[in-house]
Amino acid sequence: MHRYRNRLQAELLVSALASTSGLWFSFNLLAATPYQPQLVDPLLAPWRWTSFPELDGGQGWICAEAKDGSLWFGSGTGVVRYDGSRWDHFTAQEGLPHNQVNALCATRAGAVYVGTEAGLCRFWEGEWERVWPEKGDSPAPIRSLM
Repeated sequence: MHRYRNRLQAELLVSALASTSGLWFSFNLLAATPYQPQLVDPLLAPWRWTSFPELDGGQGWICAEAKDGSLWFGSGTGVVRYDGSRWDHFTAQEGLPHNQVNALCATRAGAVYVGTEAGLCRFWEGEWERVWPEKGDSPAPIRSLM
């Protein structure tokens, strides 16, 4: 019997058995310690989670991706656009009918429609345009867009 004591610590047992029909060999490889993998939950890795202060303060986030790849987020404080390097925040002061955003929809043409508590508007070629209801009409909440 030979013993090998290295990192894997395997033991080789060789036994020879005599029989009437010849010589038989039997090999047994036994691990000294069973392998126990160290599993880490990949969702808990710190590099996966990042906090963006630009998105703080809003409730009920809605998200859409525009044709140009920019991400749009709607909340109770307006709309935030992220183009990969810069954050832009839009509120009623910039042209939204209301700061409470309920729905977002990006079109194939590149426009982004925003449904708010006071109506529907469109962001097209860098400008906000009120779509419905007309300015001066009673506000109409938009809950979803398809």
